[in-house]
Amino acid sequence: YNVLWGSKSTELRPTTKFKITDIVPGKSDTLKGVTPQLRIPLINSVVQANILNSTFISGSDFVKIFGGLKVSINKTASSGPLGIAFFDFAGMNSKLELYFKKDKAGGGRDTVLAEFPISTSRNPVAATFTHNYTGTAVATQLSNPSVQYPITYLQGLAGVRTKISFPHLQKFANSVGKIVINKAELVVPISTGTDGLPFAAAKRLGLYRTDIAGQRQDITDRLYFAAQYGDTAGGDPFFGGYFDSLKKQYVFIVTNYIQQLLDGRETDYGTYLMVTPQSEFLYQTPSGSSAERVVIGSGAKNPAGTPINPTNKIQLNIYYTKVN
Repeated sequence: YNVLWGSKSTELRPTTKFKITDIVPGKSDTLKGVTPQLRIPLINSVVQANILNSTFISGSDFVKIFGGLKVSINKTASSGPLGIAFFDFAGMNSKLELYFKKDKAGGGRDTVLAEFPISTSRNPVAATFTHNYTGTAVATQLSNPSVQYPITYLQGLAGVRTKISFPHLQKFANSVGKIVINKAELVVPISTGTDGLPFAAAKRLGLYRTDIAGQRQDITDRLYFAAQYGDTAGGDPFFGGYFDSLKKQYVFIVTNYIQQLLDGRETDYGTYLMVTPQSEFLYQTPSGSSAERVVIGSGAKNPAGTPINPTNKIQLNIYYTKVN
């Protein structure tokens, strides 16, 4: 149920360390430095009514009855430049802290701290995102998917992705005959002027395909490079997808994938570009670990066959050897 447990009006300072009171049982409390964090004071009466009562006679009872906490911004009270914050729930630093007084053995009272860690390894942690594209070019494209546009959009936090296809690949194969592809690369340039601060281009994109059941699958080349270099972490730099700030583009090596499509050993049920965190390749579910975005050039053509975006168009480069 909806109960306000606490609130805090503050500016987030993700690079500023500060000091808090370190509770030392039986001794004088001290100050200690901590990493940048958000600390929200809870309302004592709400904690007393909802946690410190006889209903919770064991830890398992507490977990069953206490559904968790939700942290959100107060949109009506927020003003000025806004942003997106990411919090670390992977370690043990995120937690619920309860401070209370305890009688000392020799008389007097001491402040005691009880900690309830919040960790993805021990408790479910979820984030929710809502995107409102009303009145934007994104909304126009989503409402008219059959129209060809000169640019398209990619956004993290379960935002938007881009589907690409290779409609002339078979025509190319028929015209040149049997070939062995030496190298195939998908070049994805960003749209000119769309990477200015504060909206820099995403540091990394992901490329994946879907199977006949619509399930997301790795591109064959990513699996190949992972096998060659021990794992995906070692192979991903060779597969590509990282932003080249000098050339203003992303490049993926898709040699095996395109060869399979040409040979009929693979069917293109859908190939997609999406934003993924720079530190890891996440494609099986929409990523909630990156808030980055990028505007990319489209490879679409008009009915006459002329590229709609001649300067920043996405393109597939194939280097091949013809087989006699």
